[in-house]
Amino acid sequence: MLLAIDVGNTSTKMGLFEGALLSLKKEIRTVCEEETLKREIAHLRVKRGIPSIVSSVVVAIDSLLSKILVELTGKEPVFVDPKKQDLIPLAVDSPEEVGQDRIANAIAAKEIYGTPAIVVDFGTATTFDCLSKKGEYLGGLIAPGVITSLLNLSDKAAKLPRIELKKPETVIGKSTVKAMQAGIYFSTLYGMEGILRRLKEELGEETIVVATGGLAEFIGRDCQLIKAINPDLTLEGLRIIGEAQCLSSA
Repeated sequence: MLLAIDVGNTSTKMGLFEGALLSLKKEIRTVCEEETLKREIAHLRVKRGIPSIVSSVVVAIDSLLSKILVELTGKEPVFVDPKKQDLIPLAVDSPEEVGQDRIANAIAAKEIYGTPAIVVDFGTATTFDCLSKKGEYLGGLIAPGVITSLLNLSDKAAKLPRIELKKPETVIGKSTVKAMQAGIYFSTLYGMEGILRRLKEELGEETIVVATGGLAEFIGRDCQLIKAINPDLTLEGLRIIGEAQCLSSA
C-alpha cells in the first residue's frame, strides 16, 4: 500500500493505493490546522508502516504534514524532489524550480499516455507542461487559473459582483453576471486552444493533450484538442514516483 498526497494552494488531494489501484481518495481544502489535517488523513484508513509520497506547493504546511504522517504511519514521508527523481529527464534551465505536482503530472502522462504530450492542469494556476517525443520534460506555461481570474476581476472592479462560476449558454451576456461568466469561460477556453495549437506546432501534431485538475471537466469537455481528462493524474504520478522511491527501499 502507498499513501499519495498532493498539497495545492487551494485544495489537497489524498489517495490510498493498493498496487496500481486507487482504492480510496478524498479532496479537502488546504489547511494548516493540525487536528483537521490529521483527522482527514486518518479517514483514509492509514495504518502503521504504510509509506507516503507527497508533492506540495505550500511550504508552510510541509513540516506539519511530515509530523502527522510520522505519527500515523511511523515512517517519514518522501517529498518529490525534481533533482532526485530519475523517471523523467528535466530539459529545463533550473530543474529545482519545477513544481512537484508538475513533475508528477509529467511522469503520469508519460507512462499512461505516451509522448509527445501536453498536460493542462486547471488549478489555482492553469499550467501547461510539455513532454518531448523522447520523453523529456521541456517546461511549459503558467497562467492565472479560472477561479483566480474570476476573483481578481471582482476584487479589482468596484462595480462587478462576486459570481458563481457557470458555463454560459451564449457568448453574449445579457446581464453583468452573465457577461462575466461568458468572459471568464470563453477567454479561458479559446486562450487555451490557441496555446495548445502553438505548442503542437512545436512538439508535433501527434502530441496528445491530457487535462487534469478541479476544472478539467468544466472547461476541457469543450476543447476538441484535449483527448483525455484524468482528474487523478497527479496522484497517479505520485504513485509511480512512490513505487520507485518508497516501495523499492521498503
